[in-house]
Amino acid sequence: MSQTVDITVDSELYQMVESPPKMSPELAARMNGCIIEITCINNDTIRFYPNGDIMQKVGNATKVWHPKPTLAEAVICSNKNFGGVYFEFQTNGNLISRVRADNTYYWWGTCDIPPVVYGLESNWVLIDDVMDDLTDELTNTM
Repeated sequence: MSQTVDITVDSELYQMVESPPKMSPELAARMNGCIIEITCINNDTIRFYPNGDIMQKVGNATKVWHPKPTLAEAVICSNKNFGGVYFEFQTNGNLISRVRADNTYYWWGTCDIPPVVYGLESNWVLIDDVMDDLTDELTNTM
């Protein structure tokens, strides 16, 4: 799937269309609510987050892909004040989303160039989600 990616370079935010890297099903099965970080041969890193975000560090640039929202998420998002939201769900599975009135995201169902798939043969590590640990700690003290 092709989609919009946020690219930050020297504190400047850009957007372009690019297919995100994908994780192999075998590695995804090991995720278990943690972040998976993969170090590539060229020392770039890719992080797969439990919420569906994907972050890739490429030199001094950071790329972030956000997961395609569902209709339910769009309704919940619309109930919050983000400075304006817009969602266009198309019958072919494509989606256009505008959040906070200035960030526009696109998701297309098919793409000509398949994304790179990272699996168990890659150098990877599980990273505990610090926020989940903090939430559990706060919940247990209440």
